[in-house]
Amino acid sequence: MESTGGPIRGALARLRSAPLWVWITILLTFGLLIFAYLQYKKSQSSGATGSATDTSGSSAGLGTVPADGSGQPLWNTADTSGFVAGNVTDLANLLAYLKSQNTPNAPTTATPTPAGSTSIPQAPGAPTSSPNGSALVTTSNGTFFHITQRYSAASAGTTTLSGLAHRYNTTVANLLKLNPQVNPSTKITYQGEWVRIQ
Repeated sequence: MESTGGPIRGALARLRSAPLWVWITILLTFGLLIFAYLQYKKSQSSGATGSATDTSGSSAGLGTVPADGSGQPLWNTADTSGFVAGNVTDLANLLAYLKSQNTPNAPTTATPTPAGSTSIPQAPGAPTSSPNGSALVTTSNGTFFHITQRYSAASAGTTTLSGLAHRYNTTVANLLKLNPQVNPSTKITYQGEWVRIQ
């Protein structure tokens, strides 16, 4: 007949000879239980101090959590304008960030005229006009593209150096060499400018 401590002693003896992973599992389990208990106590103590400073009690208005923490929503369901406006702003910021990450470099814009100037810089040997109204003109000095519109997302292919490089199978670095009038740091092109392609 077993003594009163028999099954416990047997379990402890088996536990002593258990593999290392069993011990690690037991320790992690106890650690997580202790962590969960401490978090619970922390939330209880912060809730107690919060309810001590909140004198609204059960007479809290719609959308305000009462002192006992039950029975009301976390936000005012009668006036959701702040909630919706905050989400719209956050969504707009997220979309702007994602759009900026869509391409490695943000497209450079075509502006109406350079600041503080009435003339538009042109590539050396650029034509003064297009004989047939085409945006692409080939002369003895090379092939030039006429930027006829301001930058927009839809017109990026014909108003930015990166768009023109992609369109005419070249590189932005090559376009910068052919167009010394373009600032290499900003890469800004102007509406009315002739950009040399070849």
